[in-house]
Amino acid sequence: IIGDGGLVAKSINGGDSWSKIDVDVTGVITDIRFLDVDEGWLVGNDASRNSGAIKVTEDGGATWNFRSYGIGSVNLNAIYFDSPQRGWIVGKSGRIARTTDGGITWLHQDANTSRSLQDITFRDANNGYAVGFSYQTDVDTLATILQTTNGGILWNSVDSLFGHRLNRVEYLDASNAIAVGNNGLILKSNDWHSPIESGVAVELFGLDAVDANTVFACGQAGVILKSTDGGATWTQQTSGTEQSLLSIDMVNANVGYACGNLGTVLKTTNGGNSWSLVELPRHSATVYKSVSFADTETGWIVGVFGYILHTADGGETWYRQLEGFSEVTLNDVFIYDSNNAWIVGNGGTMLEMGRN
Repeated sequence: IIGDGGLVAKSINGGDSWSKIDVDVTGVITDIRFLDVDEGWLVGNDASRNSGAIKVTEDGGATWNFRSYGIGSVNLNAIYFDSPQRGWIVGKSGRIARTTDGGITWLHQDANTSRSLQDITFRDANNGYAVGFSYQTDVDTLATILQTTNGGILWNSVDSLFGHRLNRVEYLDASNAIAVGNNGLILKSNDWHSPIESGVAVELFGLDAVDANTVFACGQAGVILKSTDGGATWTQQTSGTEQSLLSIDMVNANVGYACGNLGTVLKTTNGGNSWSLVELPRHSATVYKSVSFADTETGWIVGVFGYILHTADGGETWYRQLEGFSEVTLNDVFIYDSNNAWIVGNGGTMLEMGRN
């Protein structure tokens, strides 16, 4: 689990107890990826060094080492690996770098933009997208899409004047990718210039593709959208809440969860036709920022004030883990498998749970 104040903690007993791990980062960790149970990468902004940070662990998070990436003092927002040797990082001011030796060295890639890049994904070694935004005024932004077909040697900009920032991008299959953002903006790679009618005008934060056809998105005002034709058309579902939903995770085509403001957690067991509020432990009315399930039984939800909720029975019962970190904001949870979960957040915080 990670959060504010440079916190990293590890559990080897299913989260019943946790021990701190020092990652020597005092800023905000914005993304984390693990290639296996031992090797993992994190990126973020190190306030004490006034620079972006890349760190790697090769012992399951016990120790972390800095990696030089040669792209200057810039906040790093996302990291993506498609193999143990090959990965990319993105950040503010259009910064992109690539490694082909497991992160020992990083090569700056010219994105030909100064826009902030928020997310990155690759289909294979050559084809990928990065998304983000650029400010045009104090209150308005322009969606940003970059594409590469040669592993990032060249990035081509697809300028989209359709709204605000893009928050998430994900491949549906080998041929199609989709992105979501502000003002109900949904774009698809078959025609990035033409926004898809979402039927809503709120910011979309979460995106999850069950398969090439079935896709879910969630956002402000309790909005949940579903597509059954690969994102071509969308139907708004009845969530039963007006709270903003920040994350959505579909375990399979029928079972899924969404979470967000004021401790809101929803569950569906019929593919989103109906959603019901999940009963949670007392005093958990916080902002839940990420939900992720390893399988139909095992899942985690994380949020501000150090909240980590865990279920091992398909969401029937939940209990809070790591209650001693109340000043931490936890932003994202990454599931390796049902026995290993990683969480990242502000202040250089990272936590890891491993069950022996």
